[in-house]
Amino acid sequence: MTLAATAGAAAYPEPYDEVQPVPLVTGQRTAVDSLSLTLKSVLEAYGRHTDYDTVACVTGNAFAPAVDKRIACGSFWHLQAPMSTKGLVTAGKVLGFSVEPVAPATDPQAPELVRKALLKGEKVIADGGWNVPEFRGTAGQITSVADDGSLTGTPAFSVSEAVVAEPIDFWILSPSTATLSSWTANHEIIHMAVDRINGNAVYQGCENCRFGVNAIDAMIERMQTVEGFCAPCQESSQNGWMCAADTLRMIDANAVISARVLRQMVKTAPAKAQRGLRRAAGYYTRISLIVKPRLKEEVLRPIMGDLERQRQFAEHVMVPIRKDLSGAGRYLQTVLDNT
Repeated sequence: MTLAATAGAAAYPEPYDEVQPVPLVTGQRTAVDSLSLTLKSVLEAYGRHTDYDTVACVTGNAFAPAVDKRIACGSFWHLQAPMSTKGLVTAGKVLGFSVEPVAPATDPQAPELVRKALLKGEKVIADGGWNVPEFRGTAGQITSVADDGSLTGTPAFSVSEAVVAEPIDFWILSPSTATLSSWTANHEIIHMAVDRINGNAVYQGCENCRFGVNAIDAMIERMQTVEGFCAPCQESSQNGWMCAADTLRMIDANAVISARVLRQMVKTAPAKAQRGLRRAAGYYTRISLIVKPRLKEEVLRPIMGDLERQRQFAEHVMVPIRKDLSGAGRYLQTVLDNT
């Protein structure tokens, strides 16, 4: 399918199963939300086996991208775990766990609070700060507290332990009963999705963080103005195209997940919500249809480093993605309005 044909397609494509799921493997780390992966592991420890796609949507994270503009490398600016924790409380209501925020690592009481939680068999999630640079912005579980108060744990994707070396936030998780019925839970998830897409409520971001369409705007700006998309990787190895691919790969993976979960919701949704869910799912499918063919080296490498071609890529690829994400948000809003 050509870009022109994709950009001019109907509001949503038929059939709805054109795009296959992205396998969850550590080799595709740049397409996986570390907070959702960590939460999945916690739930499994509690004997609750939930697939990654469900967790990624229940946290709200799959429905729209986020970026931290302070991160220069395009392979990691969309993966910073502190941007992924906004929906933890709602996720707990849906999946059945309680969430207690803990004082940050700079608080002298934090290590003792974490120690007590671990002794009670509770799980403690951290949103990064590890002493291994590769995992600095990665969520993970705290597993022990040393006598000197240092915190050790396992970042998502890592097979080795690491020490918390920077100020971060913690959450104590303990099993409880899900408090939301099926459609009420889906309604809450959709509400989070709309807020994340539009950058509203808890997703208004900070000085350097952007969510949803605002994150896409930041990607467009970087594509239009930064030679190679990722200045450090382009300058060091002419591999800025790989960073662009990593950013796009997360958009593609999450679009596939969001489309599939929304279609699952249709099965139990009130009749007046079904059309909006299908239309929104269709927009996510179209995002994947736009992105997936452009993840290849032979497509991206010749473009990255040529600002004029990068601007054309932004216009013909990134702008349509933004429009479709906005379209998904509009139809999800109709679901909220009608139910």
